[in-house]
Amino acid sequence: MEEREIGKKMKIRNYCLLLKHFCVLIAICCLLSDASSQEPVIVTRLNGDIRFDGSPDEDAWNNIEPLPMTTLQPVAGRTPSEKTEILLGYTDDYFWIGGRLYDSDPSLIQIYSKKRDEIGGENDYFGVLIDCLNNNENGFFFCTSPTGNRYDNTIFNDARDIIPYNLTWNTYWDVKTTITDEGWFAEMRIPFSSLRFKTIDGTITMGLIVNRWIPRRGEMVVFPAIDPKYGLWAKRRPSLAYDIVFKDIKPTKPVYLTPFILAGNRMTHYLDAEGTAYNKSRDFTKEAGLDLKYGITSDLTLDLTVNTDFAQVESDDQQVNITRYSLFYPEKRVFFQERSDMFDFTFGYNGANGNVFYSRRIGIHEGQPVRILGGARLTGKIGKFDIGLINMQTAKYSEELP
Repeated sequence: MEEREIGKKMKIRNYCLLLKHFCVLIAICCLLSDASSQEPVIVTRLNGDIRFDGSPDEDAWNNIEPLPMTTLQPVAGRTPSEKTEILLGYTDDYFWIGGRLYDSDPSLIQIYSKKRDEIGGENDYFGVLIDCLNNNENGFFFCTSPTGNRYDNTIFNDARDIIPYNLTWNTYWDVKTTITDEGWFAEMRIPFSSLRFKTIDGTITMGLIVNRWIPRRGEMVVFPAIDPKYGLWAKRRPSLAYDIVFKDIKPTKPVYLTPFILAGNRMTHYLDAEGTAYNKSRDFTKEAGLDLKYGITSDLTLDLTVNTDFAQVESDDQQVNITRYSLFYPEKRVFFQERSDMFDFTFGYNGANGNVFYSRRIGIHEGQPVRILGGARLTGKIGKFDIGLINMQTAKYSEELP
């Protein structure tokens, strides 16, 4: 009798577990249904004063419905362990994203870096992917941590590559954060001039993915719901983004002009022919040039450079090469960053098996610098076609010899 009772209880338990798993599966399937069949999110125009202070608590924010967040990992489709409210709004000039990232124990919030473009898996962070052209292929990713540091990059090829982003890319945007006894909070302010989009009958449609990472729980909170089958970069794939809509936004054609002037004086003392006195010589040098970025259309950008100077570019990390293959350093010069993926013709990981075009060769010959006289780049989209044109002119190498 006892064995029969145990057997019945085991069967009932198994049936209950099966029913539970079935219900969870149904819930996940509902959450992961095709976003294209759902109504887009209409972004709210912000009315009233907004204090850009890292606390989205004004009345203008309180009238916005938060996005429905869910988990991607460790288990997809569950309610986040920490309350997360993401609010979208806009004004004539800015796209605003407010994050109320509550935490039941703020003392456990993890912060390890304040450096620009450095947010690793050991930091709490909050970020948004924006597919500006809604082409399901490219996007801009903006991210911040509780310390308010900025992290931005471009995503290309629908995040299908081993490293599907360009971390060197930077644009104009701001973020502020605050930490309280309720958690941490953020306000992002992204100028529309920093985005690339199309206006159709006064309406702009973009794609959006929101990420919140809680490292101590190994929990990724997202919007919209994403199927884990898409792999490591699922949370950054433009094709999985949810449509958001803006109305009555006038696209701008920004012009960014960056002139530079360099000057220096070198004085040298050397002995005269008799060796009895020192002669003095002066060598005064001066340089001037400029970079210009102009938005020809909302999705077509022209970059011009004259007598280019790269003195402000971040230095490369030193590497030791013990292979027979050349090292391929990343391109960090700002002039080459706009839609850099369009000029990537590498074969194999990191170009080790072939690199048809490598922009770092421009301005260098046999390891020696060569003056760049000027150049132009045109990048963007015309209709269904991506456009990428580049022309650079350098001085003759013999002119650069001492």
